[in-house]
Amino acid sequence: MTNKDNLILGGIVLAVILVVIVSLLGLYYTNTQKLNSEDETETETLTFSDNLVSETSYLEKNNNLKQANIKTDGKINLDISHILAETATTSCILYQKIFFEGEEIDFSHAPSEEEKEYLKKMNDFIGDYEITQVIVNLKTSNNEEGFSCVLKGKDETQNTMTLITKDGLTTYMDLNQAKQQFFPGSNSLSDCESRTNPDDKNLCLNALAEKNLDIDLCKTALDSSPSPTEFPYAERYQSCLIFFAKMDKDSSLCNLLEDTSRKPFKSQCYDQLSFEFCDKSLCEKIPDDAPLNDAYTLKEACLIRADQREGQC
Repeated sequence: MTNKDNLILGGIVLAVILVVIVSLLGLYYTNTQKLNSEDETETETLTFSDNLVSETSYLEKNNNLKQANIKTDGKINLDISHILAETATTSCILYQKIFFEGEEIDFSHAPSEEEKEYLKKMNDFIGDYEITQVIVNLKTSNNEEGFSCVLKGKDETQNTMTLITKDGLTTYMDLNQAKQQFFPGSNSLSDCESRTNPDDKNLCLNALAEKNLDIDLCKTALDSSPSPTEFPYAERYQSCLIFFAKMDKDSSLCNLLEDTSRKPFKSQCYDQLSFEFCDKSLCEKIPDDAPLNDAYTLKEACLIRADQREGQC
């Protein structure tokens, strides 16, 4: 599996990544700068919040060394416990590619004038300075789980990831180890089928579905899992279908999912595609009582985001 293949997880994972990326280029921010004449260090603080995320980014550059650092602390209003390791690995690898390998951010919509201006301010601040370190700390709104990335360059063995579960368990590893553990290689169907660990096999088949653009493998992965209706297998099936729905611009794939007492899989599919396609009508397919959080139902949040995104696709 190539590095690019490893980045594709879809669904919730991509939604989380998009929230973080958009927050760095958000519409609302406060900006503070100061210059220390003794060490020629400049700092800038950017803040962003909406109904999904609240985040503060700290930029620092040394004018003598021509180097810059970035640190971001944020909270996400999403439950990612069931795919925490996959979300963290995908996110950290993506940040590495953006900040140290020059990969372009693939916007799902045309950036607004405010976003373009914000990006210009960030680019103007960092300029052509070498980025020497990027730290990202993200937690869910209950502060009980989350992950962090410490990135220092292109070498995955030197970049690290820390996971913190709801139970307080902390796991620390380098990104190369994380890729090997959470994104096993999938060169062929026989390679996936030969895996004896059910979770490894499921991950392998889902990755292969997206790599080979074979939607039938989404269902194969689900059917071969030990608990198709439980997490993380049902979530991965949802993510796999949403990947193809986005690629083919086909919201009818959401009909292959069902809302359950555990999670509104179909409704979440419509919500994500509404955001992706700037299609407010998809929000109307979400039941009024589909849950999200204490402040909003899923339908209410979908309609709010649709209004915010109007004219941006």
